[in-house]
Amino acid sequence: MTVAADQAGMKVPWRRAPYVVAVLLVASATAVNAAVGNRLWLAYSLVGLVGILTLIVLDRAYRWHLPDRLLWWTTVPLAMHYLGGSLSGLHQWGPNGLYYALPWWDNLVHFLGAGAAGVAAAYLLAPRLGRRGLAVFVAGCVASTLGMAVELYEFTGFLWFGTVDQGYYTNTLLDLYYNALGAFTGAWLWLHQPSASLPSAKVEGNTDYTEP
Repeated sequence: MTVAADQAGMKVPWRRAPYVVAVLLVASATAVNAAVGNRLWLAYSLVGLVGILTLIVLDRAYRWHLPDRLLWWTTVPLAMHYLGGSLSGLHQWGPNGLYYALPWWDNLVHFLGAGAAGVAAAYLLAPRLGRRGLAVFVAGCVASTLGMAVELYEFTGFLWFGTVDQGYYTNTLLDLYYNALGAFTGAWLWLHQPSASLPSAKVEGNTDYTEP
């Protein structure tokens, strides 16, 4: 598919369906948490809604053309995070819903979420970096840094606004570990898939980039 055809295809409404699903999902969590007075997950949901809308604006403004399969992948940890956590508002499993009920839930959400961020970073940065190994490293670091920002957000909420404690030292380190594991795994898998092709992300005049 040519670049022009690929860009034209992005105008088809269903191509943006993952964004619509993500917005509806988090908006639903916001409404549920507001209705039951779950302030912790209402705040999380509002921040998530702003984050998704910001991503949509950036995608359109800079013409990232993120692959639909990546966006659909992102909706999985997004649903796990907001719907699983919001169950606490229905008085299920404590203040953090499935995060308290299932010890592995938090690890899986961080791994999948950071993995999606790793794929996105690899998709956007690989054409500019040229070398596959360097692209995996840089993309993994970028995605891990985003995960670190989430931990800082949680700590700020606990320190300044008295939100629920997220588990102190052990929980934070496990989150950072699974963030890094997911980030580098996602970047590596994207850049080592046999049929990978990123025509819409190529930089004009860049002849050094080797397709994965």
